[in-house]
Amino acid sequence: MGRETWYLEAIVDDRYRDNPPTQWASFNGYVVLIYNQDHLPGPLTESQKKELISCLQEVIQDRLYIRPPKQERWFNVEEKPGVPVRHAKTGEPLRIKQFRIRGGNVYNEKQITFYPDGTYTVLIPV
Repeated sequence: MGRETWYLEAIVDDRYRDNPPTQWASFNGYVVLIYNQDHLPGPLTESQKKELISCLQEVIQDRLYIRPPKQERWFNVEEKPGVPVRHAKTGEPLRIKQFRIRGGNVYNEKQITFYPDGTYTVLIPV
């Protein structure tokens, strides 16, 4: 709609490595990673990603938590304790993938929309 919108979130882990930004800033001792969706440079090569990540590591240093490797969580479905529900065709115990439901504003997210008249709104997603 032609309005400038910023989406801000505070993240304390190293997920920037998956998609490194091409710009960053420093503010009161914090490192701000800037992703500009209007001026995307295009897909980065692996060597460009490695170069950006090493630069960002030098700047960020030990400010972030290292994410543990992603683990899939499965659990067995039981009719009653110790009696698994079995798959109708194979007879194997039925297993269901467990997932987490993220609710609320867990990353302290804010969306700021700027209007041509100089006003702005701040939305806090839930």
